[in-house]
Amino acid sequence: AAGGDVPSPFRRRQTRHWLAILAVRRRLEMGERGRVVLKMGQTQLAEKINAKQKSISRYETGASMPSISTLVKIAKVLKKPAGYFLDE
Repeated sequence: AAGGDVPSPFRRRQTRHWLAILAVRRRLEMGERGRVVLKMGQTQLAEKINAKQKSISRYETGASMPSISTLVKIAKVLKKPAGYFLDE
């Protein structure tokens, strides 16, 4: 469309992709609260999922995104369903 009035299918896909990433980041922030409720530090969580503390920090602040397999490991340790970080 002229002037970009109607988003292209690519743009819509890109927007959905970023909305999904934002949803995961929001869930990771909630996961941080869950970690604190369980009285677990970032280092303890990192050890349980075989990661570095710095990685946990980056996931929780949104500076980095974990892989799906890492999300599943985090969910298991935090006693959440496997898809916890992926649902909107």
